[in-house]
Parts: sequence; structure tokens; C-alpha cells
Amino acid sequence: MFLVPLNMYFACFLVISIPYSIATPKSIILQIIVNTALLYNLALLLFPSSNNEREIEMKQSILNEVLRKHDLWLNGKEGGELADLSNSDLSNSDFSNSDFSYTDLSYTRLSHTNLSNSDLSYTRLSHTNLSYTNLSYTNLSNSDLRYCGLQGTVGNMNNIKSIQVERYEVTYTDKVMQIGCEKYKISEWFNFNDDTISEMDDGALEWWKVWKPILKKIIEISPANPTGFIEESGK
Repeated sequence: MFLVPLNMYFACFLVISIPYSIATPKSIILQIIVNTALLYNLALLLFPSSNNEREIEMKQSILNEVLRKHDLWLNGKEGGELADLSNSDLSNSDFSNSDFSYTDLSYTRLSHTNLSNSDLSYTRLSHTNLSYTNLSYTNLSNSDLRYCGLQGTVGNMNNIKSIQVERYEVTYTDKVMQIGCEKYKISEWFNFNDDTISEMDDGALEWWKVWKPILKKIIEISPANPTGFIEESGK
């Protein structure tokens, strides 16, 4: 069913190619439906920004309200509510200098988001996409970083450390290391055989032979610190 303004139906008649002398009511109705759908899709292509802007404004207004109540909760004020932003899409946003402490951000998309100078202490970040997220100077104490996507993440250089090594971004925590799109436990990386590394990417083995001992030494000299998060039994 097409919910379009009446004047669009009149516009459709202008592009009907069937002569009225031979057209049947059924063929005219069919042509109207087809042309209406074409014009509707054309309008979406020509004027997409207004719809996107409204969606962004609605998303931002809802988020602002969640954060407002969260701030009240943090300060023990009436009307406060602990924020639950799990399973949300917050990618490509600027949340620098924000307080997300104690927030549930698990399974949330935070890729390409600026979280620099923010407080994410005691935050649930398990299974969260932190790809290309800026976490510089961010407080991650006691946060849950299990199963995070860390490709290209700019770490806080305490709990998450990041360096660019030629063609690959390398990011590591106290437990895992992500090189490009591949993430494994640190101990697994240094025990992989040549065939496993070679299958990861073209030229990966040559790169790994050069940088494996260097990365191992870097992690030994400058390990990432645990956040302090303690996994609850059964979870």
C-alpha cells in the first residue's frame, strides 16, 4: 500500500504512456501504482538528507535524555536512572569528555567514535565494536573488555595500547592482541606456525617474521595493565 500525497497521483498521469482510448481501468490503475512507486523512490534519492537528519536528531535527543538521567543517577539525585545503551548503534559520534561510568555498553557499535577524555570506569564493554574508536586518556578502570573488536582502536595507553606497524594497526590489552582484522590471545599469536600466519593475509608471514620478535619485546617492556574487572562466575 502506497501512502503518498494525492498530487503525486496526478503527476503519475503525466508519465502514463498508454493512450486513454485503449487503456482499461485495470491497466491505468496498475500504471499509477508503478509510477507512484518510481516517483516515491526517486524522491528518496533526491531528498535523503532531511529524513536522515530527522533520524539523527531523534537519536541524539533520546541519547541526551538517557545521559541526563544517568548523570542524575551518578550524583544520587531524584529522577536518575542507570543508563543501559547495550545493543545500540553509537558509531561515528563524538562523546569526548563524557561520563559513561557504570553504563551497560555491551554489544554496542562504537566504531569511529570519539571517547577521548571520557570516564568508562565500571562499564560493560563486552562484545562491543571499538574499531577505530578514540580512547585516548579514557578511564577504563574496572571495565569489562571481553570480546571487544579492537581493529584500529586508539588506546588509552594504559589498559589498551596501540601502535601503527607499517601496514597494520596493532592493538593489545593484557590478554589479547589485534593485528589488522585478526584478534587472538597474546600467547596464541607467538605460538602460531607459519602456515597459520600465512593464511591470514597476503604478505602476512614476511611481515610477521620481521615484527614478531619486536612486538614480543614491546609487550614485555610495556605490557597493557588489567582494568581490574573481575568476571562473575557463571557469566
